[in-house]
Parts: sequence; C-alpha cells; structure tokens
Amino acid sequence: MTKILLFTLTLSLLVGCQKKEEPATENIASGVVSNLSNVSANYTPTSLDSVNSSSVHQASDPCAGVNDFAVCQSNLIREYLRIGKNTVDTLAQLANSIGGSLGQVPDGNSGTSNDGKVSWNRTTSTVWSVLARGLSGNPLAHFSINGNVYSLKMDANQDENNPRAQQFEATVTYSDANNWTVDIFSSNLVCDPNDVGAPSKARVVLTKANGLWSGKAMLYMPRWQSPGTTLTCATAYGLPGSEITLYTDFVGNDTSTKAALYLIPATENTAGLPGIAGFDLPDFCTNFATSCDGPGEPTALMLAAYPNNWCTTGAGTSPTWGNNCNTNAPVNAAAFSSAALWTTPSQLKARTVTVPPTL
Repeated sequence: MTKILLFTLTLSLLVGCQKKEEPATENIASGVVSNLSNVSANYTPTSLDSVNSSSVHQASDPCAGVNDFAVCQSNLIREYLRIGKNTVDTLAQLANSIGGSLGQVPDGNSGTSNDGKVSWNRTTSTVWSVLARGLSGNPLAHFSINGNVYSLKMDANQDENNPRAQQFEATVTYSDANNWTVDIFSSNLVCDPNDVGAPSKARVVLTKANGLWSGKAMLYMPRWQSPGTTLTCATAYGLPGSEITLYTDFVGNDTSTKAALYLIPATENTAGLPGIAGFDLPDFCTNFATSCDGPGEPTALMLAAYPNNWCTTGAGTSPTWGNNCNTNAPVNAAAFSSAALWTTPSQLKARTVTVPPTL
C-alpha cells in the first residue's frame, strides 16, 4: 500500500523579514485558521472514520492483517481521507504562522526577504500570498489566501536540502462549517522497495453539503502488482499491462456511506468517464484478461460477488456489496458527486504540479 508523503513547510524566514522591533498587531489568518479547524473537526462522517489515528502525513497499509477483500477496499478510502484531514490541519498551521507575520504588513504591500528565499504580497487582510524558493531560486512552494479559497502548491524537486520527485497541491473552498470542498493531489515518484506497487499519483476530492459528505478518490499505480507477479523498483514505470488506476465514488453520513469501486486502464481518457460503470469488479476479467484465471489470480465467478455499490457503516466492519445503504434513506437517495470532477486515468498519470514563479 502507498506511503505518500504530504509535505509540510516552515516559512519561518518570513518572520525574519520584518523589523524585529515591530510587533505584530494582528494575525490576519485568524478567520482562515478558524474555518480550517471547522473543516478538520468534521472532515469525515463516522461511517468513514479511519482505523488509523496517526497524524503522520503518510498512508499505512489498510489491508495489513485484513483477509477480507471487501474490508480492505473500505479501509483504503478511509486512509486517504485521514491523510486529507491531516493536510487541512497542516494548512491551518501554515496560515497561522504566516498570518501572524503578515499582520505587520500594511495592505497593498509586497516584498522579498534579504536572501531572496521568501516573497510575500498582501493585497488586503483576506487576499494575500507567500512564495518560497529553493534550488537556484526556483519556486518551491506557494501558499495563498483569496477570500474563501485557500491553496498550497509544493514541488520537492526544488528542495535545497533534499530534492526528490514529490509534488503536492491542495485547495480548500469554504462557505461555512457545513458547506466546503477540499481537493488534494499528490505525486510521489520515489519508489519504496517495501511497497513497490504503491500509487504514485493520487487525487481526492471531498465535499460536505446538505448534511452529506460526497467525494471521489483517484489512484494511479505505475507498477501494479497483479496476482502472481513480483515487482521491484527496477521494474520500469508505467509499462502497458503493469499499470492500473483505482477510482472510488462515495457519498454518506454518520450512519453509513455508499461507494462504488472501479479498476480502470491507465490509458482511459474520455472526459467525465461516461463508461465508468463498465470498470467495476465483475468486469475486471473482461478489462484485464491477462490478470485473471491464472495461479493465484481472480476469476470472473469470484469477482461477481462484488457488484457496485457497496455500503459501509464503520471502520473495520465488512461492507455489503450490491447495496445502496437501503436502510439509510438520505444516503440511499443521494447521487454521487458530478462526473465532471473525475480526472481521467491518462490525465492523472500525466499530472504534475507547477508552482507559480512569481506572486
């Protein structure tokens, strides 16, 4: 399972850019921090709580010690939502730190630190941004507040101390404590020899509205370890037949969540994925014929027991497949989020993060 690192950034240089004898008069991010705290406090419904309470920005194996395939798939989405919650907490910490420093800066002011590593721009107390530079002055991270939209972009390839092929992007759009969207993308091209088949790209979109949580999770695995195969970090990245994407649609409340799981070829590139229903588990042997019916491999008969949708009521419980959470009227009647939110598998595979070079 994946070990995706979500970067944390300390912009303490910004504090040093201000006159030390001039104390901060306000923290212009206090409202942002409060809003992000509201998101974090209710990031997932009880039915999607993670079995892992760690605050580390890394995914643990949701299938460790789990023999039930259905429980494993249920735990997978919980793990990515846990990472998302921790990301929101990190954004709040960044906003609090930077907002305290920019409290000393008047509206309409911008500047750069003496060493050129950090630039800032404050248009108003609710519109401001910070840019950190890394290797050769290249953009490393960009953090911005624009009214009710908060965003962070990072590219660890530009880290002066430890450059690595990892990128991250997060955007929070906040209306109130019960209406918000969090959109997170991460890319980790650093192969872990202990988890060679881990996803290298992941995007998770989560929205809370109308008393429900709905979202989409999209994972790209460039060295997919299908049954009966053995992969190492020397295995070529993204070979045809050894790459796959795993997509999940979900909507739920505290009582239960319904979801749909899809295994899709990484070459699929039809906007909105109108044919996504044809990539459910019962169709796996049609779509990935070379990965079925061999020693240790699944069969169509076995996978027929896992039709979409499935319903889960809590962490560690076995989901029921072919179930729309029939006893939970609001979830049963709810539609999944818009298909326009899907990033196609080929787009996900190719996606990168570009940090703005200037403010």
